[in-house]
Amino acid sequence: MDTPSWRHRAADRVESRPPHEASAAPPGRQHPMKALLWLVLAAAVVVNVSTGFALDGVQQVLVSVATGATALGAGAFLVLTHRRRA
Repeated sequence: MDTPSWRHRAADRVESRPPHEASAAPPGRQHPMKALLWLVLAAAVVVNVSTGFALDGVQQVLVSVATGATALGAGAFLVLTHRRRA
């Protein structure tokens, strides 16, 4: 049974894409966003800790939630993009 021609064209497009590793940073170099994410993570933690001393009430809660979410997002991205050396 022959497969329809649209399946062949779709398979050709998938096979012609460059592999994921080709777009990654060369060995020994970090992803360019990692430095920025480390900076964002550190700033979010510092701001989150300092809001406990500087702000009160609802304002403290809102700033803490925002910086906490930012820290969790940056940390999650850093964990997901971490490459182990084998």
